[in-house]
Amino acid sequence: MGFLSIISSVGKAIGSVAIDALKSFNPFKDEEFQSASSEEQERVKSRITDIANDKTLDHEYRMEAQIVLVQIESYRHAEELARIDGTTKITIVQIEATKEIVIAKIDVLKENIIRASNKEIALINAIGKSPALADIFLERLDNAGNDIKCLSDKVDLYGSEVLNLCHLMQSAKVEAIEDKKDQVWVAILLEWVDKNCIHYDTFPRVLNDLIQLQDIDLYSCSLIEIPKEIGKLTQLECIDLDDNFLTEIPKEIGKLTQLTHLRLSNNRLTEISKEIDKLTQLISLALSNNRLTEIPKEIINLTQLYELHLGNNSFTEIPKEIDKLINLARLTLNNNNFKEIPKEIGKLTQLTHLGLSNNSFTEIPKEIGKLTQLYNLGLSNNRLTEIPKEIGKLTNLARLYLGSNYLTEIPKEIGKLTQLTRLDLSNNSFTEISKEIGKLTQLTHLDLSNNNFTEIPKEIGKLTQLTHLNLDNNDLIERRPKEIYNLTQLTFGLWR
Repeated sequence: MGFLSIISSVGKAIGSVAIDALKSFNPFKDEEFQSASSEEQERVKSRITDIANDKTLDHEYRMEAQIVLVQIESYRHAEELARIDGTTKITIVQIEATKEIVIAKIDVLKENIIRASNKEIALINAIGKSPALADIFLERLDNAGNDIKCLSDKVDLYGSEVLNLCHLMQSAKVEAIEDKKDQVWVAILLEWVDKNCIHYDTFPRVLNDLIQLQDIDLYSCSLIEIPKEIGKLTQLECIDLDDNFLTEIPKEIGKLTQLTHLRLSNNRLTEISKEIDKLTQLISLALSNNRLTEIPKEIINLTQLYELHLGNNSFTEIPKEIDKLINLARLTLNNNNFKEIPKEIGKLTQLTHLGLSNNSFTEIPKEIGKLTQLYNLGLSNNRLTEIPKEIGKLTNLARLYLGSNYLTEIPKEIGKLTQLTRLDLSNNSFTEISKEIGKLTQLTHLDLSNNNFTEIPKEIGKLTQLTHLNLDNNDLIERRPKEIYNLTQLTFGLWR
């Protein structure tokens, strides 16, 4: 049986006959495969990939002077790698949990070693014992799936495209790696560092010389300090340092002019470096859950910002200059001590999400009606006594949260918000529900609990998309109004 016909039969149904035939077949000597068109050979390759997870199968085949090793969890022909000669190029080695591969017997190893087991990576160290392997370089090396903590000095990482050496970074030998940074680290294009790489309270010094680093992801690593040397990493685009113990941001961060994303939420920051105004490419800035008391005016210069998260701090004033952030789509100011919403907020016409809950606002400026792109508006837990009629202009609004205020009347303009799916008016002082509520036919969640309603309008029966309705803790004359029976989609309802 020829190679192509075997693969064809396996592709249709992986039966024991086909598997046995493939196991006993040597594709290196198959003329049918060698004479097949490139399209047909590619089809064969995809067929093998489809069945590559079968632990009883072993596949390797030659195509135009290269060996393709398909991903197999138990690759039993590992020793066969020794017959690869100097003209051969390995394009894929992805063999987790495999048996030992005698890497030192291979004359040339190029391209990829991806998620190899610790036996294999340990044997990379044997490279240094083989003079024939002096030209080895690894275009891509990822040891995230194993426990390897050392790498031979003979392994050349110049020109490496991606390196994720998490466990090397954890290793006691990290200083030894640092010592040879002139040979390796400075030249590499390390694209990202994963949070699993680091278990220190400060940045390992070795990171300071990765000048091509683009992405640092070190959230929840118990870091207490950002070293000033971070200013050397001028190619950085994304930094995630959420959930650490940082108390300050070094002024050197202002040198990272390529930054587009900076996350520093859930730390212990008390102030923001003025140098932050130099990060003019920032589109996302997260500073929530810190100990900040004043929104630095320097943030106002970050006119490319798309999202700004400043919740859970101790801010007392929203600067009027916020109107310069004309590209903002998401603004989170929840859980602060704000008392006034400046009318200038009406100039942020690109806003889709605005979080102002858990503050001390007493009124909503009429300029909020200019935010016609708003999808989500949170104003719960404030001291609001009325809703401006301009709210009716927010025709794209899908979620409106006004719970836990001092509201007494629902304006009829709320009936214009026909895209609303969630409306929370709980914990206020409403005595009646406007019949306009019947126009909100897209509502799925409606919370009117803890008010002073004595009845609900029959129009509520038109809200046939409702799945959640809460009328609890009111003074309803009818415990279960008959209109509720029209709401056939309800999965949760309270109306005591």
